[in-house]
Amino acid sequence: MKKLKDRKNVILLGDSLGDLEMIKGFDYVNLIRMGFLNYQDEENLEDYKKAYDVVILNDSSMDYVNGLLKKIIKD
Repeated sequence: MKKLKDRKNVILLGDSLGDLEMIKGFDYVNLIRMGFLNYQDEENLEDYKKAYDVVILNDSSMDYVNGLLKKIIKD
């Protein structure tokens, strides 16, 4: 029987830049950071784009997150 390698994958969901601190101390291999920017101005948007891999605007639904999870699980 072939031994499977352990995978340590994290999807971090946050609605502030401070939420990025949640990952500190975790042992992970892959990380996807998704930020929800509900109150948008130009400065916040640029900061979120730099900090998060995906930025979801204007109090949107979880459709994008759910779609990504389905795709990951399927593969």
